[in-house]
Amino acid sequence: VSIIGRQNDDNTISEMNTKSGSVYLQYDGHLTFDDMIAKYKHSNNLLTYIFRFTGWIVMTTGLMLLFNPITTIAKFIPLLSTVINYISNFILICVSLVLSLLTIAIAWITHRPLVAIGLFAVVFLIVYYIKQRLKKQSSAAGQQTVDKNIPII
Repeated sequence: VSIIGRQNDDNTISEMNTKSGSVYLQYDGHLTFDDMIAKYKHSNNLLTYIFRFTGWIVMTTGLMLLFNPITTIAKFIPLLSTVINYISNFILICVSLVLSLLTIAIAWITHRPLVAIGLFAVVFLIVYYIKQRLKKQSSAAGQQTVDKNIPII
């Protein structure tokens, strides 16, 4: 058994560290200090990604539940309800992805400012791209209606 901690009489207690709080690690087998720290960092990173993914799933589910009345109203028209359901789910997944990245970027401002700036840039580019696509589609739709209203001489 490999342990990182402080021995106090017959017990092993956590070692107090002012920077990161208390540390107590115990792994099976004979490991060096560096191996134990590397193993701890790996498990901590894995847990972080699990929490992020779970947060994204919860945000997506919450948004889908929030917009569920719209898809319920559309169920009165059979073919249209399926199309509206797929489109709304796709849009809500994209919105939850943007909101999750924004939340992670805000959390990283104090710990990793350069990564946070990069995530803010990614969120900005996604929002800008969606905005430009919507503007292009609305202008194309506007041109079609204008062309139909031109009187033929």
